[in-house]
Amino acid sequence: MEAIVRLKHGTITISGAGDIGQINDNTNGYKETMDSVRADGTVTPASDVYTDDWGGYDAADLAFPTLDDPYTDPATGTLWAHHRDFLDSESLTITETEISTNVAAFSHSDGSGNSIAWDPSAGVLNITGIIKVAGDIHLGRHIGPPDSRGLEYSGTGTIYSTDDLYIDGDLVPVNNYIHDGNLGLIADTHLHIANAAQINVMAAIYGEDQVTVAKQTIIAGAIVSNYFDMGSNVPSIYHVPLLPSNLPPGMPGGGEIGVIKGAEIRNWFPITDR
Repeated sequence: MEAIVRLKHGTITISGAGDIGQINDNTNGYKETMDSVRADGTVTPASDVYTDDWGGYDAADLAFPTLDDPYTDPATGTLWAHHRDFLDSESLTITETEISTNVAAFSHSDGSGNSIAWDPSAGVLNITGIIKVAGDIHLGRHIGPPDSRGLEYSGTGTIYSTDDLYIDGDLVPVNNYIHDGNLGLIADTHLHIANAAQINVMAAIYGEDQVTVAKQTIIAGAIVSNYFDMGSNVPSIYHVPLLPSNLPPGMPGGGEIGVIKGAEIRNWFPITDR
C-alpha cells in the first residue's frame, strides 16, 4: 500500500472492525501495510495500525484548501480572487438535480470544452470539463433493484454542486480508473455518501464543510474536507497514488506540500583525475 497517514493537531480513534492498513501477507505480490503514519496527535489503538514506519508529523504547516482561496488556472495562468469564482465562470451549468436510471437521457455542451451526456439505458455518464449544478444533486438512486441504483462514467470531468452532493449508488468508471475515467466531485457545503449501503465509489471527493460516509462504502481515490463523519459501519478508503498527478479539472488543493520524499540513486560513476 503506497500511502502515508499524516495527522496534525488531531486525534484518530479506531473502533469496531476498523484499522489503518492491514497485516502484510508475504505470499502475495503486494504490500498491505501503510508506508508510514506521521502524527503529532493520538492514533489509537496502536494494535489496529499496520505500518512500516511511525513517527512525528513531517509535512509543512498546511491550511485546508477552501473555495474562498485564490486560484490560478493551470491552463492559462489567470489568477482568480476565489476558487469558487473560477468554478462559476469556467463551468457548464445544468438544471438536472439527479442522475440515475430513473432520469431520462440528456446531453449538454458549451463552446469551452465542457460537456455531459447521460444514457440511462446503459447507465453510463460521459463527462468532460467542469459541470456546475446550482443547488443539490443526487448521483444514483438508493432505492430500487441493486443493479440499477448506481452509474458508470467515462471521460475526465468534475461535477460541482453549489450546495450538497449525494452519492446514492455505485459510482465507478466504465473501464480503468484514472486512465479511462477520472471523476471529481465538489460540494460547496456537504457531500453525503449516506443513503446506500455496500456501494463502490471511485472519485476525487471534496466537501467544503463536511463529508459523511455512513455505511459500508468502499472508496478508491481521495477525500478532502474540513470535517469527516465516517459513521459506525466501517467504510473502507483507499488512496490511489496516481490521482494527485492526474486530478480532474478544477479540484481544490492540487498544489505541492513541503515533504522530503527521499532520494534515489539512479546512476553512479567513479571520480577520476582530469
